[in-house]
Amino acid sequence: MKIIDGALSRGPRPTLLVAASVIVVGAILIFFAVRGGRSFETRKPPPPVPVTAARVVRRDVPIFLEGLGTVQAFNTVTLKVRVDGTLDAVSFTEGQDVKAGDVLARIDPRPYRAALDQAVAKKAQDESQLPSARRDLERFEALSKKNFATEQNLERQRATIGQLEATIKADEAMIERAQIDLGFTTIKAPIDGRIGLRQVDVGNVVHASDSGGLAVISQLHPIAVLFTLPADDVPAITEGMRRGRLPVAIYRYDESKKLADGELLTIESTIDQATGTIRVKATSPNADDALWPGEAVRAHLRL
Repeated sequence: MKIIDGALSRGPRPTLLVAASVIVVGAILIFFAVRGGRSFETRKPPPPVPVTAARVVRRDVPIFLEGLGTVQAFNTVTLKVRVDGTLDAVSFTEGQDVKAGDVLARIDPRPYRAALDQAVAKKAQDESQLPSARRDLERFEALSKKNFATEQNLERQRATIGQLEATIKADEAMIERAQIDLGFTTIKAPIDGRIGLRQVDVGNVVHASDSGGLAVISQLHPIAVLFTLPADDVPAITEGMRRGRLPVAIYRYDESKKLADGELLTIESTIDQATGTIRVKATSPNADDALWPGEAVRAHLRL
């Protein structure tokens, strides 16, 4: 309230304020309505959905069995030493592809070469006594015919020759054993595959009784995939195997990408009663190394 010319004057009436507010709100609503109408008028309608027709036909379609599995090396070998000694050399690089027969490591061969030479010398020593013993037997046999030698001396000389022959055979076995031990000082790759990380460095003394090994060789070409399927599918699988080879498509575990193709190798001989499933093994050439041991995959077996 204000006092003007000694009189009390009040402010604007409430009705005028309400009318002004209504006019402002109405103007705002009209503005947005007009603007929205223009935007709806300029928006294009969605394109029509194409519809095609096809003739219904009867034909065979592929039937797949799917299961989760794991990639495994087709063969795995742990390189272990067969004799005790100092590791003189390691001839492989970690992660290298090796062939069967490649030399991978060497153990100090000098003690085993000396043992071989000793066995050879022992055999020569025993062989040198055999001709003399045989000549003595011939003389005893001649004297025995003339009754100048007893039968006891004759039998004793024959036993001596038998002992020498047996000793020579034992010497030959010792030579063969020494040759084998000497050969074990050179460690070769038993299979084709990729060698893993080296576990023992040069200069260490290794033993045949060691629990570990020098490295592990894994065969990746081909490679195996082991997965499980319901036991109810066993009759269908065996029937398909009788008809021929069954192809297997191998995908990532989330099926976002196909990794490789392969074929069924075999199924387990027994069903796991705890889970009601059976293990199935497939192989893949894995030429591009798309599969790696330990990888989780999903296999699609086509019946």
